[in-house]
Amino acid sequence: MFCPKCGSQFDGTNICPNCLFDTTTIDTTTVATIPDTFDKTSASPDIINLLASNTCRLKAAAFIVLGCVVLFLFFSAANQISESGFKIMNISSVGGTTLDEAYYFELGGIYEGYATISRAAGIFFGAILFG
Repeated sequence: MFCPKCGSQFDGTNICPNCLFDTTTIDTTTVATIPDTFDKTSASPDIINLLASNTCRLKAAAFIVLGCVVLFLFFSAANQISESGFKIMNISSVGGTTLDEAYYFELGGIYEGYATISRAAGIFFGAILFG
Protein backbone atom coordinates (compact mmCIF):
# COMPACT_ATOMS: atom_id res chain seq x y z
CA MET A 1 0.00 0.00 0.00
CA PHE A 2 1.14 3.54 -0.71
CA CYS A 3 0.41 6.48 1.56
CA PRO A 4 -1.82 9.04 -0.20
CA LYS A 5 -0.22 11.86 1.77
CA CYS A 6 3.55 11.25 1.49
CA GLY A 7 3.67 8.51 -1.15
CA SER A 8 5.81 6.08 0.85
CA GLN A 9 5.11 2.38 0.65
CA PHE A 10 4.12 0.48 3.77
CA ASP A 11 2.43 -2.76 4.78
CA GLY A 12 -1.34 -2.97 5.08
CA THR A 13 -1.60 -1.18 8.42
CA ASN A 14 -3.96 1.77 8.81
CA ILE A 15 -1.27 4.29 9.80
CA CYS A 16 1.66 5.31 7.60
CA PRO A 17 4.93 4.80 9.53
CA ASN A 18 6.57 7.68 7.65
CA CYS A 19 4.12 10.57 8.18
CA LEU A 20 1.65 8.94 10.63
CA PHE A 21 -1.31 9.58 8.30
CA ASP A 22 -4.39 7.54 9.24
CA THR A 23 -5.63 5.87 6.05
CA THR A 24 -9.02 5.04 7.57
CA THR A 25 -10.00 8.71 7.22
CA ILE A 26 -10.00 8.46 3.41
CA ASP A 27 -13.46 8.56 1.85
CA THR A 28 -13.24 5.86 -0.84
CA THR A 29 -16.65 6.64 -2.30
CA THR A 30 -15.33 9.77 -4.05
CA VAL A 31 -12.55 7.97 -5.92
CA ALA A 32 -13.32 8.13 -9.63
CA THR A 33 -12.67 5.24 -11.97
CA ILE A 34 -12.51 5.34 -15.74
CA PRO A 35 -14.65 2.65 -17.34
CA ASP A 36 -13.36 0.41 -20.15
CA THR A 37 -15.66 2.09 -22.64
CA PHE A 38 -15.55 5.82 -22.08
CA ASP A 39 -18.78 7.71 -22.63
CA LYS A 40 -18.51 11.48 -22.15
CA THR A 41 -22.22 11.83 -21.48
CA SER A 42 -22.10 9.58 -18.43
CA ALA A 43 -18.67 10.65 -17.18
CA SER A 44 -18.18 12.92 -14.22
CA PRO A 45 -16.74 16.40 -14.80
CA ASP A 46 -13.60 15.38 -12.90
CA ILE A 47 -12.80 12.65 -15.42
CA ILE A 48 -13.45 14.93 -18.37
CA ASN A 49 -11.18 17.60 -16.86
CA LEU A 50 -8.47 14.98 -16.26
CA LEU A 51 -8.59 13.80 -19.86
CA ALA A 52 -8.61 17.38 -21.13
CA SER A 53 -5.54 18.24 -19.03
CA ASN A 54 -3.70 15.18 -20.36
CA THR A 55 -4.57 16.25 -23.91
CA CYS A 56 -3.25 19.75 -23.16
CA ARG A 57 -0.03 18.25 -21.82
CA LEU A 58 0.43 16.21 -24.99
CA LYS A 59 -0.18 19.29 -27.14
CA ALA A 60 2.28 21.30 -25.05
CA ALA A 61 4.91 18.58 -25.39
CA ALA A 62 4.36 18.49 -29.15
CA PHE A 63 4.78 22.25 -29.40
CA ILE A 64 7.97 22.12 -27.33
CA VAL A 65 9.42 19.46 -29.62
CA LEU A 66 8.33 21.47 -32.66
CA GLY A 67 9.90 24.60 -31.16
CA CYS A 68 13.20 22.77 -30.66
CA VAL A 69 13.15 21.56 -34.26
CA VAL A 70 12.41 25.08 -35.53
CA LEU A 71 15.25 26.54 -33.47
CA PHE A 72 17.65 23.87 -34.70
CA LEU A 73 16.71 24.42 -38.35
CA PHE A 74 17.01 28.20 -38.15
CA PHE A 75 20.37 28.05 -36.36
CA SER A 76 21.63 25.41 -38.79
CA ALA A 77 20.62 27.61 -41.73
CA ALA A 78 22.21 30.64 -40.08
CA ASN A 79 25.44 28.71 -39.57
CA GLN A 80 25.57 27.68 -43.25
CA ILE A 81 24.86 31.24 -44.39
CA SER A 82 27.50 32.58 -42.04
CA GLU A 83 30.14 30.10 -43.21
CA SER A 84 29.40 30.90 -46.86
CA GLY A 85 29.69 34.60 -46.17
CA PHE A 86 33.01 34.09 -44.39
CA LYS A 87 34.37 32.11 -47.36
CA ILE A 88 33.25 34.82 -49.81
CA MET A 89 34.84 37.53 -47.64
CA ASN A 90 38.20 35.76 -47.81
CA ILE A 91 38.40 35.51 -51.61
CA SER A 92 41.55 37.26 -52.71
CA SER A 93 43.28 37.75 -56.00
CA VAL A 94 46.90 37.03 -56.78
CA GLY A 95 47.58 40.53 -58.06
CA GLY A 96 46.63 42.45 -54.93
CA THR A 97 43.63 44.50 -53.88
CA THR A 98 41.04 44.78 -56.60
CA LEU A 99 37.51 46.00 -56.94
CA ASP A 100 36.31 42.38 -56.97
CA GLU A 101 37.81 41.78 -53.51
CA ALA A 102 35.93 44.77 -52.11
CA TYR A 103 32.75 43.46 -53.70
CA TYR A 104 33.22 40.00 -52.21
CA PHE A 105 33.99 41.45 -48.81
CA GLU A 106 30.74 43.44 -48.83
CA LEU A 107 28.83 40.43 -50.14
CA GLY A 108 30.14 38.38 -47.22
CA GLY A 109 28.87 41.07 -44.85
CA ILE A 110 25.43 40.77 -46.43
CA TYR A 111 25.49 37.02 -45.79
CA GLU A 112 26.37 37.70 -42.16
CA GLY A 113 23.29 39.94 -41.98
CA TYR A 114 21.11 37.17 -43.37
CA ALA A 115 22.55 34.79 -40.80
CA THR A 116 21.65 37.23 -38.02
CA ILE A 117 18.11 37.59 -39.37
CA SER A 118 17.78 33.80 -39.53
CA ARG A 119 18.90 33.44 -35.90
CA ALA A 120 16.47 36.14 -34.78
CA ALA A 121 13.60 34.51 -36.71
CA GLY A 122 14.43 31.15 -35.14
CA ILE A 123 14.34 32.64 -31.66
CA PHE A 124 11.08 34.45 -32.45
CA PHE A 125 9.25 31.43 -33.89
CA GLY A 126 10.67 29.16 -31.21
CA ALA A 127 9.40 31.53 -28.52
CA ILE A 128 5.95 31.55 -30.11
CA LEU A 129 5.84 27.75 -30.17
CA PHE A 130 7.19 27.44 -26.60
CA GLY A 131 4.83 30.12 -25.28
